[in-house]
Amino acid sequence: MVTTWGDAELWSAWPLALDAWHCEACGNVTWPAGVDVEEAEQWIRIGAEAARNGQVAEAEFYFRRLINVRPRSTAARINLATLLSQKHEAATNEMDRARLDLDLEHHLTHALHGNGPTPYTLYLLLVQLYLRLERDEEAVQYLEALLNHQDTPPPLRARAAERLSNLLFEQAIRLIEPWMARPGEASGSPGREGAARLRLGVANAERVIENRPDHAPSWWLLGKAHQALGEHEEALPAFQQAATLSPEQPDMLREVTLCHLATGDADRASRAARDALLLNAEDAGLHVNLALSHLIRGDVDAAAAAGSEAALLEPSEPSIRALIDLINEVRRGERPVPRRWPE
Repeated sequence: MVTTWGDAELWSAWPLALDAWHCEACGNVTWPAGVDVEEAEQWIRIGAEAARNGQVAEAEFYFRRLINVRPRSTAARINLATLLSQKHEAATNEMDRARLDLDLEHHLTHALHGNGPTPYTLYLLLVQLYLRLERDEEAVQYLEALLNHQDTPPPLRARAAERLSNLLFEQAIRLIEPWMARPGEASGSPGREGAARLRLGVANAERVIENRPDHAPSWWLLGKAHQALGEHEEALPAFQQAATLSPEQPDMLREVTLCHLATGDADRASRAARDALLLNAEDAGLHVNLALSHLIRGDVDAAAAAGSEAALLEPSEPSIRALIDLINEVRRGERPVPRRWPE
C-alpha cells in the first residue's frame, strides 16, 4: 500500500469529507494536505462559532478534522474537549457518558503534549474529568498544576486550593484512620505496610496544612498519624496546635493529655486533663486521663478519686473497672507505680 500526503488532485473533490481517501484499484491511501497556521486558526474560529450557535455536529466536525491533520494542535483538542464536556452533561445514557469520558481523556492528555504553551483551561478540564471519575490521584496532580499556572484567575485559584485541600484531607483520613487509637484503647502495631501508609497520610496532612494552616482537623489528623507510629513527641505539637485552633473541643486536649501520659510527663498531663474537664465534666474518659496522670505521678489517692468519678459516669465500662483495679494494686504494693501510660 502506498501512502501519500497532500495529493491535490485526489483531495480537490473531497477536501474534508473523509479522514483519508483509499483507492480500491491501486491500494493508494492519501491524507489531506497540511494546513497552514492561518487556515488552522480559521477552522478553530468556524468551529467555535458553530459551538456558540449550538451547531454541535458542525463544530465537532471542524475540531476533529483539524486534529486529524494537526494532531499536536492544543487549541483544537481543548475546543473539542470543551464540546465533549457539554455533550457529557446532556447525555442521559451511561454508556454514552462512559464513551465521552474516554474520548475526553484521550484528547486532553494528548493536548498536554501539544504545540505552544499550555493554557490553564486544559488543567481545569482535566480536574473536572478526574473528579467526575473519582480518580483522586490524577485530580490532585492537575489541581496542583492549575494552582501553579500563572494565568489561573484568583477566584478559580481559591476554589482549586480549597478542593485540593479537601481531597488531600480525605486521602489522609483513608490512610490514617485504620490505625487510629480510640479513647481508652491502644492502637495495634501498624507493621511495615501500615507504617508506609501512615507516612503517606502524614505527607498529605502536612500538604493540607501548608495551604490551610488554620485547619484544626488536619493538625489533629497529623497528630493521630504520629501517635499511631509511636511518635508521641512529634504528635504533641500537632495536637497542641489543634487545641489552640479549636479551644472549645475537649477531644483536642484529650489527645494532648495522652501524649503527655505516653512520655511520662505527669504534671503537663494533669493540667491538660483538667483543662479538658472544664469543657466537658461529663466525659468519663477525661476523668480516666486525669486519674492516670495522678497515678504516674505517684498520687494514688488522687488517682482513686478521679477513677471513682469516671465510674460514677460509666459504671459498666470495663476499661474503667480495669483502671480502678490497677490503682488498687498499686495501693497494695502489688504493682509498681507506672512511669508512663501505656507502659
